[in-house]
Amino acid sequence: PRDVKAAANLAAILSEVGAQEEALAVVGEALRLDPSNVGALCNLGEILRRLGNWEGARDVYATALTIAPADPKLQLQHGLALLGLGDWGAGWPAYESRFQCADTPIAMEPVDSPRLQPGESPRGRRVLIVHEQGLGDSVMFSRLAAVLATRGATVHLRAPAALVPLLGQLPGVASCTAIGTPMPAHDVHVPLLSIPHALRLRRAMVDGAPYLRAPGPCPPHVAAALPPDDRLTVALCWSGNPQHVDNRRRSIRGELLEPLRGLPGVRVTTLQKSPGADTLLPAAWRAEWVDVGAVCQDFADSAHALCRADLVVTVDSAVAHLAGALGRPTRLLLPVAPDFRWELGTDASLWYDSVTLVRQAREFDWPDVIARVREEIVRLAAARRGDGGASAP
Repeated sequence: PRDVKAAANLAAILSEVGAQEEALAVVGEALRLDPSNVGALCNLGEILRRLGNWEGARDVYATALTIAPADPKLQLQHGLALLGLGDWGAGWPAYESRFQCADTPIAMEPVDSPRLQPGESPRGRRVLIVHEQGLGDSVMFSRLAAVLATRGATVHLRAPAALVPLLGQLPGVASCTAIGTPMPAHDVHVPLLSIPHALRLRRAMVDGAPYLRAPGPCPPHVAAALPPDDRLTVALCWSGNPQHVDNRRRSIRGELLEPLRGLPGVRVTTLQKSPGADTLLPAAWRAEWVDVGAVCQDFADSAHALCRADLVVTVDSAVAHLAGALGRPTRLLLPVAPDFRWELGTDASLWYDSVTLVRQAREFDWPDVIARVREEIVRLAAARRGDGGASAP
């Protein structure tokens, strides 16, 4: 196209369907026509990110910000690129621009108290942590309540009702109450994902050790669904929140899991909730795999189910965060361009010691990822049976 806007829009469409090289060529033509077009620069940044070139994306967003320094979407994308590259000093402050972006999925309760400011001491104060985004975010960032407590705060945590029984036992949490219930008395508040900025968090301050446990004895309905078994028990979750902006890239179609069927010495259980496994799997498979997600009533139940699994295999979802927080051996399946928290170029997670990252080599190429995971499951099952030299069928 000879029209800059048309070229930029075409590049965005091509990128969305995975044609990154073609998108790169088209957006390049748009920028040749108008090198200072912010929309085209923003599209170029996203294309580079999806190609795995996060340094290039960061630099493009930085260039765009010299043209439109007050654009919150540019600030946010620049911040996400910085965080993905491990630059927390600049990344977390830039991430605050999410509150000015109309399309960012933030749903915070109204709070009348002042906000805890970056570098401000919480000592001697009652701090309310306000939930703002997804369930996985709550599991992941609520660990930072303990850091606030060690700095002298009395910490009150707000959370979705399904998480309250689990997060209420966190170290440093004086109370954990459900969204929509009366708020505890407090002096200041902080949005959950703003805690790193408020605390001026750095990578060396993150501990990947487990910080949650399944509360109380295993509920009878979970125990009945997953009784003791000599086989290797693998818990699967292959689809995240369907409302997530990037769910099409981070979730896997159920039929692609076919290589995980019928493995000797393996019991597969599914931990899908919304949508459930009954809507995501071919009907013929449902009798083969234990649908424990159908009986789990809250995250405490899910925690007990995960503790009965020998290995968790999951996409980027709340299940991944819960498994990591519990210290369960986990293989987290990631797209080429993952969420910023999983960073790049490593199979280790800074946030969870028990989680191994299994990354796509090519965009949308889940069969390769599944094949690699299958090979490991077969090896683990063979070792459990004592025939470690067995090959995959």
